[in-house]
Amino acid sequence: MHARFVFLLPSLLMLVTLQGAPQPPAAVPPAPVLVELFTSEGCSDCPPADDLLNAMARGQSMNFNVIPLAFHVTYWDQDGWRDRFSDSSYTARQQDYQGWFHTKAIYTPQAVVDGEYETVGNNPGRVFGLIRKAAAEPRAASVRVSVNEAEVTVEAQGALHGSQKIWLAITEDDLATDVKAGENRSRTLHHSAVVRQLASIGKLKDGAFTRTVPLKLKSDWHRDKLHAVVFVQDEKGRIMGAGTTRLSSQAAGSSGAR
Repeated sequence: MHARFVFLLPSLLMLVTLQGAPQPPAAVPPAPVLVELFTSEGCSDCPPADDLLNAMARGQSMNFNVIPLAFHVTYWDQDGWRDRFSDSSYTARQQDYQGWFHTKAIYTPQAVVDGEYETVGNNPGRVFGLIRKAAAEPRAASVRVSVNEAEVTVEAQGALHGSQKIWLAITEDDLATDVKAGENRSRTLHHSAVVRQLASIGKLKDGAFTRTVPLKLKSDWHRDKLHAVVFVQDEKGRIMGAGTTRLSSQAAGSSGAR
């Protein structure tokens, strides 16, 4: 009995020492980087860009915290294939970026990173180079998104001058289309982070914003594949902060980043 006690004593002392020692602080998750892809099912250069964004939606973002958004534009719809995800408001959003970036024309696939940088969306080296650059920059605003069965609650804070617009996007993952015509004829295209709905829900004034927004989901959307994405954007198009959360009932809760 005495020998067993002597054997255990050093282990017990070590355990007490470890429990009493200060623990290192939990790692702070990196601030999210918003990546917007302007794409179309009618564009033969777009599938590689779609695949890259799909990988980001699956969390394959080279250890960066990326929130992806796929905006399907309308100006390819007249070339033999109408993209069922396209919307004129997404084309207008890309035109806004054309004015902010002073580019000669709008094009697909175009990746816009944090509203501050743009490049061709099917070049992983360029896209991740800009993500790396954006991730190194401080965020002026923090965003928290929570969800229940019927509503999304948004909270944003930031020491910012003026007023910044708050956007809410609903995105859907794991979509596929068998393209019957146009440049991608006979191809099956896979999409994630497809923007199904985009709305301005207010402005960040005096450093704080809180609002609860009712969910208006269409019957053909799969809730377990949906995300709510909220971002703060200034008058020059720059993203000041972003957050996201899943809408699935199993994951109902809150998140400031993905």
